[in-house]
Amino acid sequence: IRIDEVGAVGRVDVEMLPDGAAAVSWIEFADERAQFRIRRVARDGTRSPALAVAGIAAGRASGYPRLARRGHELLFAWTDTGERSQVRTAVARLTGAAEPR
Repeated sequence: IRIDEVGAVGRVDVEMLPDGAAAVSWIEFADERAQFRIRRVARDGTRSPALAVAGIAAGRASGYPRLARRGHELLFAWTDTGERSQVRTAVARLTGAAEPR
């Protein structure tokens, strides 16, 4: 199953969801910039639309963004390599259909 839309840089992470689907994250280079993205892949291979979590540097300094599930939430962590490198985080609540919001 192809996860990216245009051109993945890579750095893939996967978390299984309560309904047996998977939340998949990766870095994609599109529209002249890199983005930390996520999508849900159902057990039958159906893909949800990709969602951008954040803009991110495509180089190695940005590290490997991480995805984790805690109960009914998805947690995201990535390195922002601006003036000062720092770890950024975000949380998405899973809805009844286990879609990130």
